[in-house]
Amino acid sequence: MRCLGMSTVRVRPRTLRSGLWVSSLLFAACSSTASTPDGATTAPDASVADSPGSPDAPASAPGMKLFFNAEIIGPKGPTDSQINVRSATATTDAFHFALDPEKWATSNTLSDPVVYRAKSGQWLIAGFSEKEGIRVGTHQGSPDFTTSTFTIAAQGQVPSFLEFDDGFRLYYFGDTGGVMGILSAFSKDGTTWTQESGVRVTTPAGTNLKLIADPAPARRKDGTIVMYFKASGPPDADPTPYDHMLYRATSKDGLTFTHENKLLVEHASVPQAFTDATGRVGVYYLDFREFPAKREVITGSYEQDDFSLTPPVIVTFDKMPDNTWANDPTPILIP
Repeated sequence: MRCLGMSTVRVRPRTLRSGLWVSSLLFAACSSTASTPDGATTAPDASVADSPGSPDAPASAPGMKLFFNAEIIGPKGPTDSQINVRSATATTDAFHFALDPEKWATSNTLSDPVVYRAKSGQWLIAGFSEKEGIRVGTHQGSPDFTTSTFTIAAQGQVPSFLEFDDGFRLYYFGDTGGVMGILSAFSKDGTTWTQESGVRVTTPAGTNLKLIADPAPARRKDGTIVMYFKASGPPDADPTPYDHMLYRATSKDGLTFTHENKLLVEHASVPQAFTDATGRVGVYYLDFREFPAKREVITGSYEQDDFSLTPPVIVTFDKMPDNTWANDPTPILIP
């Protein structure tokens, strides 16, 4: 999702899996500004993003990393079908990054990867394989997952982590008892996972929403868990990312969620929420307002005191080769 030099995020068209439009996101390496649907372009006061659910981190931007899946793109499209987990370090705030040299994981069975750092220093990574389900790996002390052993945590797609006092909860898109929506599994150690009964978030009655997926949880200052997710309605039998929208739900315990049933952002997909050093929640998402004429851009917004979102800011990268596209951004604060 980039042009040269500084980069904005782009995406290449995805394939539809189990009702999900799961195309790869691409980063474009140019600098620009995203406007809100009403034309506003004012950037929010960007604090440093913390790992989701860890509001007690220091407030120095250079310690923040954004992990993502990087693809090498040739003249006719991707030249490498593998998932390549890379990272970039924040240079000034939660919206400007420089590419790191490391490759943290390479896999053919880790679609839509998400990286997470526990308070103990344990690192986790999850992604899905259509044949195996959601695969989870861990590594102590660093995000070097090249030698990690992976376990199957659940049958589903597009996972996301959140840490609790007694372990980790894995949220993901799946189907249980014929009901599709956001499900969960729990683990005390990040290795052995048990699927939890019920559906965390599904389409609410009385709406025209047909799909709830791509969970993105974070914690607010008061301890409330807010989960951003993408949704789509029935405008077309084969919706594209242009038809995706962002909604959210809240919970006190991480199991029972109350759907706000309020459209937050149109033409937006693949959110990832985070908590900054002040306890303020922010969210990255892909902006598809000009799709398919132009590729999407990764933008970020913060929750305000009334929980409305600030005008979006495009995430930019430097040192990113112009043939490298990235998706699935995961923000993590490095102490």
